[in-house]
Amino acid sequence: MNFRRFKYSAIETLILNLIIFGIYFMFNPAREEFLTLNVHPLLIVTAVISLRYGNYLGLLSATIASFTFGTAYYLLGKDLYLLVMDFKYYKFLLMFYFAAVLLGRFRDNYEMKLRNRKREYQQLKTNYDQLQKNYEQIEMVNSELKKQIVEAEDSILSLYQIASSLERLDSEEVYTEVMGVLTKFLEAEVVSIYLLNDRGDFLRLKLRLGEESRLQNSIELEEFSALQLVVSEQKVIKKSGQHRRDTPLLSAPIINQEEVIGIINIEKMNFNRVTDYNYNLFKIIIDWINQALARAVLVEDRTNGTKYHKETGIMKYEDFKERLAEEKKRKERYGMEYSLLKFKNKALALVDIDRKFQQLVRGVDVISYDQQQDIIYVLLPATPRKFIPKIEDRILAVFNEEVERLE
Repeated sequence: MNFRRFKYSAIETLILNLIIFGIYFMFNPAREEFLTLNVHPLLIVTAVISLRYGNYLGLLSATIASFTFGTAYYLLGKDLYLLVMDFKYYKFLLMFYFAAVLLGRFRDNYEMKLRNRKREYQQLKTNYDQLQKNYEQIEMVNSELKKQIVEAEDSILSLYQIASSLERLDSEEVYTEVMGVLTKFLEAEVVSIYLLNDRGDFLRLKLRLGEESRLQNSIELEEFSALQLVVSEQKVIKKSGQHRRDTPLLSAPIINQEEVIGIINIEKMNFNRVTDYNYNLFKIIIDWINQALARAVLVEDRTNGTKYHKETGIMKYEDFKERLAEEKKRKERYGMEYSLLKFKNKALALVDIDRKFQQLVRGVDVISYDQQQDIIYVLLPATPRKFIPKIEDRILAVFNEEVERLE
């Protein structure tokens, strides 16, 4: 029983009993009438309290009413023995308790039914909310299945478009097309390509499409177990709860001659697109990318002597212009940043230029030399222009005034 409820009911009963005792007995010239009132005011009070508070507190009200009635009986000088023996008097006590039991039980039953209805309503509301949630999930799945059915109708055309877009004889063109393929067919929002260094312990960013990436431009594999698994086991992985927060949603190895040379990541995509269907499509696309790159690298290996100056990693200027055009295309199509530096060569031979740049550039950077104008070009993919001053100063420090910066 709630103590607060008990306290309030007791106070109400006492106040009402005192008011009735005062009006109908203390200030009544004919006090004897208090013992024979019909309907008795104390019975009304007991009935009201019982209806309001229930059976137990109704019995308390009946007890207080009986005490009030007995007090009036005693003050009139009546024999207390007759109070419990004469029906004319004790019938009022019976009425008090009868009203308390009957009306209190009615109140208790009403409250119990009300509580049951509230519980049923809450259960129904919970069930409804769950059904609504299930309905929304089913609608989402249904929508996705409908979409996949539509896609399946055009799947042959779609797969043909993917395969055709990757039929390139230049690896840089393949990398460019990868971005378009993943954004178009998987609706990826953030895509990145990292190349593995010669020692196989670091990943360097080559390309990135989209914003809100959580990955650094340089990643030490030893500290990133998920990507280390991609390299070591040469398999596609999907992010799970056990992976660290910045792990891409999907990651796959770029393989050439059975060796991993890089990783392709889908870092962000619409949640509704993270399905087994798209996971399998991603694996198919990766297989085709690796085949396309293998063909492109094979062609480049055969023509390597014509693309680079002999015994150096410096690209010939005519081939470099094609490489720069590819970077510009990426900028126009996908907004990918790159930087281009130019230096005037004062007296250095090609082998010296190559030797000094080997300690300055990343594996993804491209060095070229225009022999007619003695200009050295440095192409820095995925490098914002805000880093240019620092890079230029580092290059000039190594060359020790043997080259001159050009605007």
